Amino acid sequence: MKTDLNTSKHFTLQMLADGIYAAISMDEGAAICNTGLIDLGGLVVIYDTFQTPQAARDLAEISRNLFGQTPLVVVNSHWHNDHYWGNQVFAGQSQILSSDKTYRGIAEAMPEFSFYPPNITFKQHLMLHGNRRTVELIDYQNGHSASDTILYIPNDGIVFLSDLLFVGCHPYLGDGHPQGQQDALRAVGQMDAEVFIPGHGPVGARQDLLMMIDYISHCCETVNNLIQQGKGKAEMECLEVDPAFRDWKFGFFFQDNLQFLWDMQNQPESRLDE
Repeated sequence: MKTDLNTSKHFTLQMLADGIYAAISMDEGAAICNTGLIDLGGLVVIYDTFQTPQAARDLAEISRNLFGQTPLVVVNSHWHNDHYWGNQVFAGQSQILSSDKTYRGIAEAMPEFSFYPPNITFKQHLMLHGNRRTVELIDYQNGHSASDTILYIPNDGIVFLSDLLFVGCHPYLGDGHPQGQQDALRAVGQMDAEVFIPGHGPVGARQDLLMMIDYISHCCETVNNLIQQGKGKAEMECLEVDPAFRDWKFGFFFQDNLQFLWDMQNQPESRLDE
């Protein structure tokens, strides 16, 4: 039995401001990604639902303990399953929101899985109002995935970015568009905010946005240099991670990212026109 009703073996709960929490996944747990729990005042919002229902159930219980209610709105940031497989915990008692493109991506997986897609969709921008604060959902297309929704809390200077941002971790670039992801990160960097919650890794700061932009540039430049030198994929496998990123988690993604960018450079129309 848990002695602290606001703890979980899957994630740690970090208070960012009064009524705003980040649930940061633990390596040994089954959350896999980070999520957000935000009290708008009469309306509680969850941003992403983890990869597993057991982690999502803990978050729902914590919401009831903290705010006296189950979240009424769930936001799915994008279609990668480690961010929405917990939807089933909230189906039937919460409205599940996503961008139109994210809904289509999740719906395509439905014949294979028994999960719950969003039941409300939006395009580009949506505002949610409570009697305490307002949050903005902003859709960036062709970034980390075909559609990535961030949750911006302007009065508190906090942004939940899901997988547009990784902190202290190699990102997964294989379903995205590197230039689009960099553009989205630059746009977020212009917002009046100082706290940035990634999809994976600890709570970040403005510098982490710049580090992610630099990482993507480094991967792109590495592949471009190999191509210009007339070298192939075999030489790519011998490359070491730049010292600036060597201590990051998920190091296995580095070679995957290079392979993806190589294929994209050699077959640009098949990726960039999606």
